[in-house]
Amino acid sequence: GRLYFQSSKVSGSSMRRPVADLRAQQPHPFELFLDAVTGKTVKLIGADEAAYRCAVMDALYQAAKGSKWADVQQPPAQ
Repeated sequence: GRLYFQSSKVSGSSMRRPVADLRAQQPHPFELFLDAVTGKTVKLIGADEAAYRCAVMDALYQAAKGSKWADVQQPPAQ
């Protein structure tokens, strides 16, 4: 139930102390989608942001599969 995190890019991070200031868990994206469909006001990302996030995930999968860096191609704006 504790998260330990260390990075040279995050000051104060240490494998000796658990991270204490985590943000509260957000609702699952599908729950947000259902809320939006039923008329509730929710903050969703736009299509361009969704496409870019998919491109990032695709690059991560390519990099992991080939054990090498992969470039992220920004999708064209709609």
